[in-house]
Amino acid sequence: MNIEIAIDILRDLKSLKNLTPVDQNRYIEESLKIAVVNGIAVYDALFIVLAKELKMALATCDRNQAEAAFKSEVKAMLVE
Repeated sequence: MNIEIAIDILRDLKSLKNLTPVDQNRYIEESLKIAVVNGIAVYDALFIVLAKELKMALATCDRNQAEAAFKSEVKAMLVE
């Protein structure tokens, strides 16, 4: 993804009014398990767990994160 697309996406996200911060402590244990099993960062696994909780797909540029999502039964879209 080039920087212009990333900036456009960030601007779109910032314009949304219904974004609610999430307390990561609620998801950290499951995230740690996913991270260790799949060899990814806990930070990346947090997004997988949150997507699962919200019953939403995960959009990512990280192939390893997408594969970990699939293994965790979370639909993932690899954005290249």
